Amino acid sequence: MDNDAPLFIIGDIHGHLEKMIRLLRFANLANSKAEWVGGAAQLWFMGD
Repeated sequence: MDNDAPLFIIGDIHGHLEKMIRLLRFANLANSKAEWVGGAAQLWFMGD
């Protein structure tokens, strides 16, 4: 784990995949194909 990499945490998306993808794109973590472009950044999901 890269301790210097940005960390993003998302709660339960409750089935709102498209909204989550828009959020990831806004944060420059995903491209228009929903592919990861966040490099070493980490994304944690804190759902159920």
